[in-house]
Amino acid sequence: MHLGGYPAPLRDALGIVVDEFWPIPDDASVGVTFGDRAVPSTLWSEWLEPGTVEPVALYGAGPFAGRPAVTRNAHGAGRAWYVSCHLGQDIGLVLDEALADAGVRPALDVPAGVEATRRDGPSASYLFLLNHRDAEGVLPVPDGVDLLTGTAVRGTLRLAPLGAAVLRTPSDDHPER
Repeated sequence: MHLGGYPAPLRDALGIVVDEFWPIPDDASVGVTFGDRAVPSTLWSEWLEPGTVEPVALYGAGPFAGRPAVTRNAHGAGRAWYVSCHLGQDIGLVLDEALADAGVRPALDVPAGVEATRRDGPSASYLFLLNHRDAEGVLPVPDGVDLLTGTAVRGTLRLAPLGAAVLRTPSDDHPER
């Protein structure tokens, strides 16, 4: 049974106790430092009482200066991450590191604005590609067939602005993940 303090049911996994929630006024922000990089947090922040955690980012100023803002805690066979503030678009700093920490890799190396997702079946893999940009994308891809056009693809795919492709490839065309 867990008494008091948030997040009681996840306390062991997260390795922290949230002692206080601290709203941030609408016209203000609090700096958070990720190594040499400082980013603003808005809306809220939390006073964490660290237990077994490793701080990933720290509050840079004010009453929280030097206290953990983002934490990582070894638990079981993995790690649990906790973000104690609103980082807006800078949340990618945390997500990129958490995904890398978990061994998650992109389905394909694509430029910003192009989305790539892979689904594997017993005899084939399907690579879903969406170009959210207003410019054509030239992508290095495995050999296969674009199921939307019926066109054979050999090593490179030209994806039209705002275009899409579903590439069927043999299931052994990609390394094990």
